[in-house]
Amino acid sequence: MNTFELAFDALMCHDTLDKIKLVNQLHTLKEQLALNYQSEYLISPVKNPGRPV
Repeated sequence: MNTFELAFDALMCHDTLDKIKLVNQLHTLKEQLALNYQSEYLISPVKNPGRPV
């Protein structure tokens, strides 16, 4: 599931416990995507040669 699907499902969900679970999944997915981005573009100067070391 992507972030947009999770966010939409959380908005449309009427059950509080299910909404909390969906929001937690959304936060986990967003954190994982942020870590993947950081490891690919911000940490490795080899993949991003324009970044000062």
